[in-house]
Amino acid sequence: MHYALRRYQWHVLVSVFLFRCLGASQWLLSGEYFMPRLTLSSFVNVRPQFTEVPGYGEPQTDRFEFGLKTQWQFTGVDLSFYGAQLLANAPTFDLANQALIADPYQLVGFSVNKVINNIVLKWDFAYKKDVGQLQMQASIPVIVDSRRVESAFGIEYSPKENQQYTVAFIGQSIVDYDEDMVTLGSSGTHQQDKNIAQAMLAYSDRYFNNDLALNLVALTSGNGELGLLSGQLSYQWNDRWQVEGALMGAWADTKSQFAPTDGEGLVLIGVTYAH
Repeated sequence: MHYALRRYQWHVLVSVFLFRCLGASQWLLSGEYFMPRLTLSSFVNVRPQFTEVPGYGEPQTDRFEFGLKTQWQFTGVDLSFYGAQLLANAPTFDLANQALIADPYQLVGFSVNKVINNIVLKWDFAYKKDVGQLQMQASIPVIVDSRRVESAFGIEYSPKENQQYTVAFIGQSIVDYDEDMVTLGSSGTHQQDKNIAQAMLAYSDRYFNNDLALNLVALTSGNGELGLLSGQLSYQWNDRWQVEGALMGAWADTKSQFAPTDGEGLVLIGVTYAH
């Protein structure tokens, strides 16, 4: 369907982040190329944005983010492989040098979607390398590289066309975990968990001849240390132009490893042009 309508399209998104009422922006450029059974997509984030740490601002970095994804479409099954270089939204705080560190990490993974009537089963697996992690060495927390694996399983139910309900479970584990690994909260350092579990609920629907799309998402960690709510609206103006907007808010236990995301907010305004 996509191939018949248009062979490629480019998206230019201007994101405005609000972290505790402090404004900043980032630029993201992405593109997609459609073929009969294969879709290639890529993105470049030339100005990554980070969560501010009170008293330290944001880390200064000349690194950028980029990624590539290939998706094959078969009868009832989609198979994707992807790779990217990313920077964590919450930078690692180097207590020894009193500085924020935002080094890039690498990610590779795959995903499989299986359609059964009006139900879609989704499985995603990813491997991360060189993720910055605080570790105590001689009573001093220093930043070390860590390796992680993440997996997610989801069920998507569509009772009618364009309306979807999604339930997903997400797990993360540190491969080279050490009991001396710590995380930084507002009250000091705390032991890093080796395994993290999260759950997600999502709802989406379309209105006004499918021109207006609504997406709602709620995310929580297994122990209640993290919560996130987001909503997105997009309007298809015509065959070429689409406008969209999104809001997101997060809260976290200030004594947990999610403390840097507490009070984080996001406002996004985007314009898509398809040719």
